[in-house]
Amino acid sequence: MKYITFILFLFLSSSIGAGEIPGQIPEGKESAYTKIAQLRPELVPICACESTGNMNEKPTHFNPDGSVKRGKINPLDIGICQINLRWNGDTAARMGMDLFKESDNIRFANWLYGQKGSAPWNWSKSCWSKK
Repeated sequence: MKYITFILFLFLSSSIGAGEIPGQIPEGKESAYTKIAQLRPELVPICACESTGNMNEKPTHFNPDGSVKRGKINPLDIGICQINLRWNGDTAARMGMDLFKESDNIRFANWLYGQKGSAPWNWSKSCWSKK
């Protein structure tokens, strides 16, 4: 499975040009891309529910004390989009992303949503499906 994911990654990066992956932050533009606006629109309520428990609040990557948010139920869920380290940490690392960095958490969430839709965030569906 690891090899299939890697081959898929290589295919996607070659097919969209310049080694980019969906949601990838262009070189030198990281600070401009760390804003919530860089999330796919479908992910904004999902990440809000995941990080704040309320789809109408602004998603947040950090706790008030400055530490990176971790899941209340599963502490392996990390950051603004609560990406699970057990299931996604190796893939993110192979893609050169650090899920503890807000920009990488957003980039990976965009990529993951492109691969699997909202399924990785189904635990919070009761929050974000209320439209």
